[in-house]
Amino acid sequence: MTPHAAFAHNTGMKRLTLPVWFGVIGALAMCVTSLAHDFWVEPSSSRVEVGTPVTAHLRVGMACPGEATLRKQARIERFELVGPGGETVMAGEDGVEPAGRATPTAPGLHAIVYRGKPVEIELAAHEFEAYLREEGLEKIIRARAERSDTSRPGHEVYSRCAKALVAVGEVPADAADKAWGLRYEIVAEGNPLNTDITKEGGGTVVVRVLLDGKPLAGAQVRAMHCGGGTPKRLVKTDRDGKATIAIDAPGRWVLASTEMFEANMHTGADWESLWASLVFEVK
Repeated sequence: MTPHAAFAHNTGMKRLTLPVWFGVIGALAMCVTSLAHDFWVEPSSSRVEVGTPVTAHLRVGMACPGEATLRKQARIERFELVGPGGETVMAGEDGVEPAGRATPTAPGLHAIVYRGKPVEIELAAHEFEAYLREEGLEKIIRARAERSDTSRPGHEVYSRCAKALVAVGEVPADAADKAWGLRYEIVAEGNPLNTDITKEGGGTVVVRVLLDGKPLAGAQVRAMHCGGGTPKRLVKTDRDGKATIAIDAPGRWVLASTEMFEANMHTGADWESLWASLVFEVK
């Protein structure tokens, strides 16, 4: 049975009316499109008191506020609130929004960390090439050209590494973001929640992009402001894996980056991509 026939058999295609078919096709298109969009964790509040529950929403999109994504337990490898008080699982039910909930037990700078399990996908050649250009993955475009693969579909396995910062109670002045063991991670220097945007030109946040714990040079970092009116900013990391982001508006910011490399043979895919995000809110 061909994949198309199998799909028809499993969905009862013969019984679908034309309007229903349009709905199915639209849903599939949205599913495929969303895979090339950023993914981030949005906390209920970026500043809470000790003992106050923190909920987390999962978002996907090309710009804020994005679309809500329901919790899919089968795709979660790690979903925790981490900080001075240790690690607490972000508890939640499958198919529910918000996706997780935890209660901090100690003051300090915390992070909600999310690590998704790998998902396999194949995109048509022109879609894959456009996606690579958008994400600043010119090295993969060159590699495909060298292999004469430009006209071939893009077969990849991807996974998501998201982080959102939360200040709990009285946060020490020297508190700083840190790496929490995500395979691909954006780490801010200092505490970006305290970024001073009152001076002329606003402020800046310096981040390091880490792949397997090591600085990654040439990674494209995208900065999105969730308040509207501020265009997306694209910055490349230097040889030390650092990038400086201009922060000139209060509210929630989403920093995101995508890395891709040749996949291990056991995945069955040609390429593997990792998607990282860092969310923080400026007063």
